[in-house]
Amino acid sequence: MNRAPPCATTDCQGDARRCARQACDLASQLSRQGEQARRQASSIHATTAAILGREREQMHQYRIDAEITATERSIEYLLVPGREQYPDLAVLDPYLLAAADPLLLLGRLAEAALHGGSADRIVVQLFGPGVEIEVEAMAPASPFTRAAALAADATEPDSGGITRSMPMMTMTGRSLGFFSCYYDEPDARIEEDRQLFDLVASAAVKAVQWHGVRSRHRVERRAS
Repeated sequence: MNRAPPCATTDCQGDARRCARQACDLASQLSRQGEQARRQASSIHATTAAILGREREQMHQYRIDAEITATERSIEYLLVPGREQYPDLAVLDPYLLAAADPLLLLGRLAEAALHGGSADRIVVQLFGPGVEIEVEAMAPASPFTRAAALAADATEPDSGGITRSMPMMTMTGRSLGFFSCYYDEPDARIEEDRQLFDLVASAAVKAVQWHGVRSRHRVERRAS
């Protein structure tokens, strides 16, 4: 009976092990290549999304610019002098003042003054022919009620708080309304807030004139 030489069996087993190692190495290499391809695809997707996002933002800006140009008004009118001292108040951006809904914008301006200063309640009141607008922002923990705020008077020591109202004047001297600040403490930092409130009141005047508010509204907004 003929038998295969022992060396032939050993060689076959060695070839099988080499093939298995090669297959394992190839699978590992393919796995690394696949992971690299996934990372590249993810990077390309992120880059593409960023480019599309910038393009959408740029197109939105172009649309705002076109609307402003079409009305023959310059965006420089909406620049608020001194706003660079309050970089966190994005609501003072002239393009936002131009594009946002005027009533919601007044609410955001009131809230910006509330959060940027030390007042407990901010009220923006606009008056004029066919116009009655009131926009309000109130600190969550403020003890003020509407009746108490309206009754508060800085000249009366028993009022328990301080009220300061600033007329909102146009460049021609016409009054549009009042920007009022209410404090529940008599030692409130009113003077420290004055510059901020002047800026916000100025932005409100510019926004109102820019949008030409004519309809009759009453809006109340409370800061959360």
